[in-house]
Amino acid sequence: MTVFFSQLINGLSLGSIYALIALGYSMVYGIILLLNFAHGDVIMVGAYMSWFVMNQLGLGPVTAVCATIIVCTLLGVVIEKIAYTPLRSAPRISLLITAIGVSFFLEYTAELIMGSGAKVIPAYFAPKTFYVGKVPVGLTSIITLVVTVLSMLALTFLVQKTKLGKAMRAVSEDMDAARLMGINVNSTISFTFAVGSALAGIGAVLYCCSYPQATPTMGSMLGLKAFVAAVLGGIGSMPGAMIGGIAIGLCECFVSAIGLSAWKDAVTFAILIIVLLVKPTGFLGVVRCRKRCKGDWKMNTKRKTLKMPVRYLMNAVLVALLFVGLSYLTQNVLSTYQNKVLMTVGINIILAVSLNVATGYLGQLPLGHAGFMAVGAYTCALFTKYCPLPGGISFALGLALACVVAGLFGVLIGIPALRLTGDYLAILTLGFGEIIRITLNNIDDVLGFKLFYGAKGLKNIPKYSNYWNVFLCVVITCFAIHAMMKSRHGRAVLAIRDNEIAAESCGIQTTYYKVMAFAFSAAFAGLAGGLYACYLGVLDPSTFGFMKSIEILVMVVLGGMGSMLGSILSATVLTILPEATRSFESYRMVVYSLVLILMMIFRPGGLLGSYDFSMSRIVEKIMNGELFRKKEKEGEDHE
Repeated sequence: MTVFFSQLINGLSLGSIYALIALGYSMVYGIILLLNFAHGDVIMVGAYMSWFVMNQLGLGPVTAVCATIIVCTLLGVVIEKIAYTPLRSAPRISLLITAIGVSFFLEYTAELIMGSGAKVIPAYFAPKTFYVGKVPVGLTSIITLVVTVLSMLALTFLVQKTKLGKAMRAVSEDMDAARLMGINVNSTISFTFAVGSALAGIGAVLYCCSYPQATPTMGSMLGLKAFVAAVLGGIGSMPGAMIGGIAIGLCECFVSAIGLSAWKDAVTFAILIIVLLVKPTGFLGVVRCRKRCKGDWKMNTKRKTLKMPVRYLMNAVLVALLFVGLSYLTQNVLSTYQNKVLMTVGINIILAVSLNVATGYLGQLPLGHAGFMAVGAYTCALFTKYCPLPGGISFALGLALACVVAGLFGVLIGIPALRLTGDYLAILTLGFGEIIRITLNNIDDVLGFKLFYGAKGLKNIPKYSNYWNVFLCVVITCFAIHAMMKSRHGRAVLAIRDNEIAAESCGIQTTYYKVMAFAFSAAFAGLAGGLYACYLGVLDPSTFGFMKSIEILVMVVLGGMGSMLGSILSATVLTILPEATRSFESYRMVVYSLVLILMMIFRPGGLLGSYDFSMSRIVEKIMNGELFRKKEKEGEDHE
């Protein structure tokens, strides 16, 4: 029983830290529906501030605590004013990508200034242990619990009993109506960010009391755990954030206590998935109504059009010309290293256009695409490594098997996951992706023999991938997705994206088509994974973590949601850019994150928006004399 109560105290202490940080997430989400991924990095900045004040300036702990909270508060307000205010009326996905860009900027700037090594933070107070019977209770645990409870009570009083709190609740319910009633919406949102960031500062101090060191990446996993806590409790609900944080802290401590510490994150995500499937809004969350986009359409039967065989012939000619041009470059102009970069471009194009099916065309937000890539990569790697067939045949069969297995995973995950929408679907798919990664890392211990080789990496994979087969796979992927979206199945998917209720009322089987699109997307992610495995020759599960899914999502959003050409261009640029700036190793990721933020501020719809290039469309415009004609006014369409 002593062990049980010790783990209970540890779980409550750790869960209190998660809860405090989750409160900041919930406050921001509750008012502007933003998943603020930069929140964890605000904690990282707070940790470095404590180290700087006590270690470099030689000041006391009280000064360090005050400085940490003040700096975190100001940082939150500055981030909101510079990065989020210009995007107030932009699509929510643009806000999400901006938050990711801010997170990258803070993380890589800290690494540039402070270095990648850990900075040891001096103790805020002398450690002391009390005993309740035979159960040891540390002073740090007591302070953490007390501060968290007091913060929760103060925050509840602020939101429920003050004018500012009423303004926050009004803006949360209806921003336009609150503005009409005389509430200063911008000031209210800034105040919310200030309070949430102040809680992050307090969380940074409490976290550093238990784990006294600061690193540039410390905010990533801490913020992710707090985000999971907020979703588990019901994102937007402050009591729910408290319950979710405590639940995760207890879960992690008890799972570690029974000797399964390597699986604690997987268990946490599994519990989250079960809870969301049973209660889709979390413990205390509520359903929020969202405005749906209305599509405009018109039909002109008098236009001259090209027959379908002619269109496909034109596209085939364009692909052939592109192939000839790239072949000349690879053989006569580009170096071996540049050819490898070109192969990486092709793999990333497949990942981007495949995710675009689920994100751009279906209108969902999956954050576990790297998990399907991992399934395909390990499937193809194991098959080609142990298959006795000749290399070319085993590689082709391995890629086909990777598509099939990843597609099956897409069906298995999509059937329960697509019951949810929006942010809850995002966190659910994120959880599935992380479970896949953790399973690949630890499953050999369960099996009792070496198959995936865990963190050591699966090595000696035959390197069958080359420019020719990567290009062929890119063409097949783009053609298959294009053909699917031009079919009646694609039209059904687009109808679901525009208005799911209307689509269902018209007889479209929404569940079937949502799962179909999700599986289609997963299958081609598996294809990219198979190419990646046979290109690199070694696989490490850490490659397929949450940040890989974010990287693929960034490619889709920067290119333009629903634009295949945009995804291709964005994947190309975002793959080549880091390689082209390797001579600026220290600054390139900082510049990358700034470009990401500026792109979303000035072009929130992405490079091409929803536009897709079509040679046949251009030819048809020439045939109808519309190439340089200005668009007709909307009123003229109804004369």
